[in-house]
Amino acid sequence: NLTNTTSDARLDLLGRYQYNGGKINGTTDPAPDCTTANATAAVGTYAPNAWGLYDMHGNVWEWCLDWYAGNLGTGAVSDPEGADSGSGRVGRGGSWSYAASSCRSAYRIVRGPSTRNYDIGFRLVRTLP
Repeated sequence: NLTNTTSDARLDLLGRYQYNGGKINGTTDPAPDCTTANATAAVGTYAPNAWGLYDMHGNVWEWCLDWYAGNLGTGAVSDPEGADSGSGRVGRGGSWSYAASSCRSAYRIVRGPSTRNYDIGFRLVRTLP
């Protein structure tokens, strides 16, 4: 569990978030001089997680295929599937402009399918031959 919602020393090693290099001139809005030094970090800047995956926490919200469902139930869920349809897609993992408490894969937000923003990205997946 995170003991501080704005920062976490363990997370500092794994990803960019608002209080770990992702703050610009005291705000979270992108600035004209926005670079990898003060906003989105370059890929592989931080250590990989336990599975060897980089950039899973913070940096940019991961734009997911799932439709957003507000309530996923109260029981333990592993890799929940979203609703069959809806008006918003799921974003996971937090971003450079959010506090440490949102930088985990279980934290979800909803965004409209046509939303474009400076802190949204997606992960390309390839099966090796």
